[in-house]
Amino acid sequence: MATRKRFIGIITASVSCGLLIAGFLVPPTGVIDPSVFTGVGLLLAFKVVDELPDIIRKNGSATVSVGGATINVSADKAKEDNNDGNSV
Repeated sequence: MATRKRFIGIITASVSCGLLIAGFLVPPTGVIDPSVFTGVGLLLAFKVVDELPDIIRKNGSATVSVGGATINVSADKAKEDNNDGNSV
């Protein structure tokens, strides 16, 4: 599991750095197009989403805020919802 996560992290970071470097080299030289920043942000966001289950398992909750939206996730709430008295 840790090897897969490390592999995903290395790939997303490498592609993100490659996009930024290519943004400097592709004409017009030295100007990075805003779409490159969007692509880098999306790639790194995928890595963060991949890490969220581990973060929630360790800390019990996580809060993600983007712009005006906030998402709160708690492992305790999920346990309460599944605790209906029936054994699985």
